[in-house]
Amino acid sequence: MLRSIGRRQRPRRLPQGRRGSSPQATARGTRAGRRVQIAKAKAQEYFHGVFANVTFLSEVALEWCMATPAQLWCVVESHRFAKQLVSQCSTMRKASWEPHVMEPIASATSELGCYGGGLLGVKEHLQRRPLERASKCKGAWVSQGDQLLGVQMEMRNKLSVLCLGSYHRGGLDESILMEVVRLTRGGRLLFIMSADWNCDADLLSNSAWLVALDAQVVLPCNVDATCWASAAGSMIDYLVVSRKLVHAIECEALPGPFSPHMALHWRLSHEAVAWTVQTLQLPSPLPLPVATVPSAEHCLLYTSPSPRDGLLSRMP
Repeated sequence: MLRSIGRRQRPRRLPQGRRGSSPQATARGTRAGRRVQIAKAKAQEYFHGVFANVTFLSEVALEWCMATPAQLWCVVESHRFAKQLVSQCSTMRKASWEPHVMEPIASATSELGCYGGGLLGVKEHLQRRPLERASKCKGAWVSQGDQLLGVQMEMRNKLSVLCLGSYHRGGLDESILMEVVRLTRGGRLLFIMSADWNCDADLLSNSAWLVALDAQVVLPCNVDATCWASAAGSMIDYLVVSRKLVHAIECEALPGPFSPHMALHWRLSHEAVAWTVQTLQLPSPLPLPVATVPSAEHCLLYTSPSPRDGLLSRMP
């Protein structure tokens, strides 16, 4: 058997430009970028969110949302179907945003042929929890019929908060309110809900729904009106927050490339867990009623030691 004698041939290497295009290299780069994003998120003191009623989702409005300092943003009244947002969702994924589309409801009476609709953007590196097994969209809750979007976020301190966004057409929508009760398990799950409520904040503050959820209305601190459909303006865009998170959240209104609404920018402190710890207090002593016991005239008691029962009492 003949053997070839000579130098062993080395395996051919890929060119420098093609080396990084392999699936293994791409996966390594993705994991490295994810670790960097997680480290930056942990270094931030606040968790930021943005909500806006855009009336119609344009390219300029989408770029504005992605340029905000938020890790989560939600727009409603997009009037765009999922098939019309294919290129926009692709742009979001390239910028490390995970899109969730809420379909609008077709309507023959609307000028745009539909009403409602929304888009939810979440940073891909953020940790989330599934809301429930029957979730209508992977990673988020998107309900077309109720016009409600939501995602359950896990903060840096392992605090789980449900972030919701919705649009109430023509006033408070009872179906949306009941859906929020179900998703939050009657208020046991902490939540932040930003919406175009189409009603005055005082009407919602005095409602039994808010009392049942143990929540509170949070208005933007820098304006007196968020919708300028009329010259006077109205405050119909605001937050409803679990009472345990009220002291850890701040909200302000921002002008955006859409009208007549202003956007809501809220930020939640990562130390919000300090307000959710339950403290136990000793109960106050109960006042005992003083009863008069009739005293006996004579009572004799004799005791004697007993090896089996100790003291043995005998009374005559």
